[in-house]
Amino acid sequence: MDLDAFEKWMDERQGYDVTTTKAYLRTILQFISWVEEREIIFTGPEVITAGLIRDYRAYLAMISLKEPATINKALQVIRIYSRWGVEEGMIKINAALRVKYIEEPLLAPKSLSEDYVDILRNAMKDENIKKRALIEVGLGTGLRVSEVTNLKISDLKLKKRGGEIRVRVGKGFKYRTVPIAPDLVELLQEYLRYRTDKDGHVFLAQNTGYKMSVRAVQKMIENLREKLGFYFTYHTLRHTYCADLLNSGMKITDVAIVAGHLKKSGMPNIATTARYVMSNQNQLAKDVRKMARWRQKRTAQDKGDD
Repeated sequence: MDLDAFEKWMDERQGYDVTTTKAYLRTILQFISWVEEREIIFTGPEVITAGLIRDYRAYLAMISLKEPATINKALQVIRIYSRWGVEEGMIKINAALRVKYIEEPLLAPKSLSEDYVDILRNAMKDENIKKRALIEVGLGTGLRVSEVTNLKISDLKLKKRGGEIRVRVGKGFKYRTVPIAPDLVELLQEYLRYRTDKDGHVFLAQNTGYKMSVRAVQKMIENLREKLGFYFTYHTLRHTYCADLLNSGMKITDVAIVAGHLKKSGMPNIATTARYVMSNQNQLAKDVRKMARWRQKRTAQDKGDD
């Protein structure tokens, strides 16, 4: 079993970023560990059969009680690992392609309600300007956390009536330009006004003076969650941005462009963006409660008629 070669293939041949590669390695190691617990010697992709994968899928669902998204991600990684085996000549067919993903309802990604956004912004009034800028960039541009930490001052175009941010290396090495509103321009100008450092990144680590790490931003969000009492991640800010753009009337194709939902051809991938116009789990629960009240009212009326 040579996972170093698999890692090199993901890095050099597939162009995955470091975070994705590490996550996929963790996932395949979990699968290998499960296989070996069944007293099967795992020597490489040749060990993998469709039946084995189906058993693993059942184990994740029924024993480990994993969510469908987690199970499907594991199946995806096994497919990628098996594809590597095919390309390297270790196996002739990718048995993982014969195992179906778990079908789940396609709901809107979780975003913050207007009330929660207000709570978050009010809390940021007591925080330093860097934290305020980080939150507002998330809410006002929808950038992913890795895109935010890689931002350079030269990527900002700040004008009085608005500006734009150039995302040079987005997910999948996709370039895009994101317009920003005047209030965010003003906040970024204020944040950058007194910077005297030589590092060109927008957000810097407090201790080193070099670019802020993804983990540092995540830690900041964790502290805010504990303080505010509701769950969100930095990626939730991105979901909120996309949902708000659609709710305010922006065309779905335009939302796809600024969010970086693009096909390899550069055309908007509206299938990804369309999720934001669907109901989320909270809305479904709200609708069920509304139905229950309607039933109670109807029952009361029927009794009154009697």
